[in-house]
Amino acid sequence: MCARARQGQLFPGAEDSPRYQLNPGEGFAESYRVLNERKAGLAETPWQVVSNSLYPDNTALNLLEQDVSTPWQGVTTTTRTGSLTRTTRARTFTVATQLDGTLKLSLRPSAGTRLALDVYASSTRLVHAVGAGAFSRTLTICGQRSLRVRVSAVRGNGAFRLTVAKP
Repeated sequence: MCARARQGQLFPGAEDSPRYQLNPGEGFAESYRVLNERKAGLAETPWQVVSNSLYPDNTALNLLEQDVSTPWQGVTTTTRTGSLTRTTRARTFTVATQLDGTLKLSLRPSAGTRLALDVYASSTRLVHAVGAGAFSRTLTICGQRSLRVRVSAVRGNGAFRLTVAKP
């Protein structure tokens, strides 16, 4: 859905016609209707509210049922630590991002250290931030299943703590 929204093929949250027919939230609601009609053994109501491009196949309906019966439980937070020295100027971590949503990165350097925080999806840099004290950045994950997070020394040496909160 994310890629199609970026390409202007879908319009999340759209309430105006004709974009309403390409609102993936409404597609989800209609898919849920189809799932329940099939589970109840009812004749399926015609698919007329949203675009046919949002009509669910059997795989989508199975995943929808899993999502409803075993819902997301909340943000997962992990902390990574490291240190930067005169010879080791950067540390890189791989973060698995199995779900779409908001990712929050918080970086706390030791006193007197100025750090840079960079986040990459493949070769594309999504975030670049520099700070001398604790700072954080958020970004939306939409389709990326793995990110590289690089912490590098801009000034000074010392330990740091990187906290990653992900959906």
